[in-house]
Amino acid sequence: MGFDLIITARDTTEHIDNFVKHLRLQEFTGEMRVLFADQCTSWKDPLSNSVTRDRNVRIEALSIDRSSLSHARNVAISLGLRNDIVAFPDDDCWYDKQLLASVATAFAKDPSMDVLCTNVFDPICRKSYGNRPLRPKEIRVRSYNVFSLPISVGIFVRRDAFEEVGPWFDEQLGAGTAFGSGEETELIARLLISGKKVVYRGDISVFHLVPSYGASDVAKYKSYGLGFGYLATRLLMSGQYGVAWEIACVLVKSLAGYLLYWRKPTTKRVYLSRISGVIGGILHAVRNKRSHASCK
Repeated sequence: MGFDLIITARDTTEHIDNFVKHLRLQEFTGEMRVLFADQCTSWKDPLSNSVTRDRNVRIEALSIDRSSLSHARNVAISLGLRNDIVAFPDDDCWYDKQLLASVATAFAKDPSMDVLCTNVFDPICRKSYGNRPLRPKEIRVRSYNVFSLPISVGIFVRRDAFEEVGPWFDEQLGAGTAFGSGEETELIARLLISGKKVVYRGDISVFHLVPSYGASDVAKYKSYGLGFGYLATRLLMSGQYGVAWEIACVLVKSLAGYLLYWRKPTTKRVYLSRISGVIGGILHAVRNKRSHASCK
């Protein structure tokens, strides 16, 4: 078994070097192949020394112009997939030395599992990203939790399942687009609709820092909300009715956050911005549906 790791970096190469450093420490002994869409153009390949080559780590890098996350991932995917498992790490995440071995073992133990979604955990502040559950019990991913459990850096998918549903990301969605989130959710939804088995495991974690809110997050979370509202409504209108629960939860939690932190101006504005984005995304999806219907 081997891994194809699809990754891109946009503003700095510092994080990708840290990611590769932790790959070199993996207990997993199969091939670890990094397909890197480099939007920085200043990166130096840290795999040029013989010690790294002996660790079964390979990098295939391609310099591209600045683009959205989804487009950059699609460019990296176009380099060609060849290993059993495909993953989509961020440049600023990193893997515990046991991570890939644990993922490989989970797939080996359950041949029927097409996708493993892991927890994403900040080891510095000891906090789960998005408060995802840490318990070891397997949770099946369905339409009612497709937004709340999978997160792109923790998605590991069998290559044959990925290729079967279309090995690409929707370039309307994700960071760098107007709809600044949802590209990984759209992929998982596509896999679920095709009948693939998607499982979440809270006891396996990819490491990623959990950010604190700043002034710049107001616009960012509106973009995230737009992506969520737009994609959730698209899925709901296509018959994935469990998504209605996700929409309700996000709106209720965002309103609760706004009320809870009303004395903290920045945090309060982040929650309000997300509510505005979600509503805007819902309206855009409905208008888009109507405009398509009117053209028929």
